[in-house]
Amino acid sequence: MKNTIQKSYKVTIFNESYTLMSTEQEELLTMQAVSLVDTLMKEISQQYQFTDSKKIAVLAAIRLAYDVTQLRASKGQEKAVFDLLDRALASL
Repeated sequence: MKNTIQKSYKVTIFNESYTLMSTEQEELLTMQAVSLVDTLMKEISQQYQFTDSKKIAVLAAIRLAYDVTQLRASKGQEKAVFDLLDRALASL
């Protein structure tokens, strides 16, 4: 049976504290995501010398959305190749 009990914990992203909730199974992935966002925001801040956390957060969100879009496109291409191979093998 899946553990669906929510656990509350505090994290810091770009020097701001947040309280998050997740299950124990989701916690590791959530913490990795928090670390990714924090690191990305710090990199953007240093690279562009921005101090406005809202601007930095938007740029981080755009960069992450771009990465997700690339992964989705890549998965779509892989699926198309596998479908083509399946059809080729089925015709033998």
